[in-house]
Amino acid sequence: MRDASTGQGNYLYERLTEKHFQRLCAALLAHVHPDIRCYPVGHSDGGRDMTLTDGAEAVVYQVKWTSKPAQDPVSWLSAAVKEEADNIRRLVKGGATRYVLITSVAGTAVPGRGSMDRLDAELARYERDFSIPMQVWWRSDVDARVDAAPTELKWAYSDMLAGHDLVRYFIHGAQTAAQDQGLRTLLMNVIATQWGEDSKVKFKQVELTTHNLDDLFVDVGATRVAEPSNLRRPLPVQLELGQDPADLSGAARYLLRADRPYTLVRGEPGQGKSTLSQYLCQRHREAYLNEADAPATHPAVHEQPADPRIALRVDLHDYAAWLAGQDPFADEMAPAKKRLRHDGQLERFLAAFLTAHSGGLPADTTTVHDLLRRLPVLVVLDGLDEVASPAPANASSARSTASRPGCAPPSTPS
Repeated sequence: MRDASTGQGNYLYERLTEKHFQRLCAALLAHVHPDIRCYPVGHSDGGRDMTLTDGAEAVVYQVKWTSKPAQDPVSWLSAAVKEEADNIRRLVKGGATRYVLITSVAGTAVPGRGSMDRLDAELARYERDFSIPMQVWWRSDVDARVDAAPTELKWAYSDMLAGHDLVRYFIHGAQTAAQDQGLRTLLMNVIATQWGEDSKVKFKQVELTTHNLDDLFVDVGATRVAEPSNLRRPLPVQLELGQDPADLSGAARYLLRADRPYTLVRGEPGQGKSTLSQYLCQRHREAYLNEADAPATHPAVHEQPADPRIALRVDLHDYAAWLAGQDPFADEMAPAKKRLRHDGQLERFLAAFLTAHSGGLPADTTTVHDLLRRLPVLVVLDGLDEVASPAPANASSARSTASRPGCAPPSTPS
């Protein structure tokens, strides 16, 4: 679920047009009420987008959509009702017994002061004026109905999808739009490539680079050293009786359940930070690879992440080489340039990273921003201690702090 402060719920209705949002609302109602009448979109409908007659009750539905969050949703929706005054009075004379306003706007729930309660008070006055019960379906009400809708209905309005619904659409959707199909192919290629790369242990200190990760990985204990005061809340793992809250038990177990937007993993060289990052990413990738392939006949033997994400594991040694003007993904790396890249944003590097790990499919910063905005992504930046030059190291550290929520800053030595 998205942050309430953004005014957005689970679905991006702003990406739909007014007509497509009305069609979505009609489809949601038709799924529950097969006898509902849905009027043609864009026609002069006399203030009725959909009507439902059930015995003595005649319900009128009117849809109000906006591409921008309303500054004052109560005033905006109240004005919308006033604009429909003549239509409402005519509909009441024609036998309407209930009036429902459906909107893409998010309401707030503070008792008495939130926009939902304030608009209810406004509608109570309109009910007396128009002599008809009135109700509003806010964005959260539409969200709940989309959640309960069949997958095929959601996919028919794929532009609104985000998070896990969008990932499943990419994996299973047979009739995707060309842009989404390209993004799906890019995404699945990257997941498959990194799955193969991270399936082997990369423990260079003792030359263990050919052994299966899952065969050798053992979760190690971890201690929470510090936490920003504005993020202090109960840990997402249950503590044993007498356990110190700073003791996180297994590091992998904690990270698979962590709900913090950023996590910094510290440890001495050779303590297994890179191996931990491999294991963490593999468990996230496993969730989506299992969906793409035939369903597993046996339950997974590994602990699964509480919130599966598209895991991108970045070796900061590659980023440092890229900053120096080299192509870290080429078969033969060219000599470093004398000056660092002026356009060394992490997003630009991630675009090159996606292209290299997808088999050469094109990706740019727009692709990166689209992935980070629409998909549940986990970016793991590994190996800050292996970046030899202070300048690239500082650049890596500085730019990692500007990463979007859901990204994990690099693992560093203490």
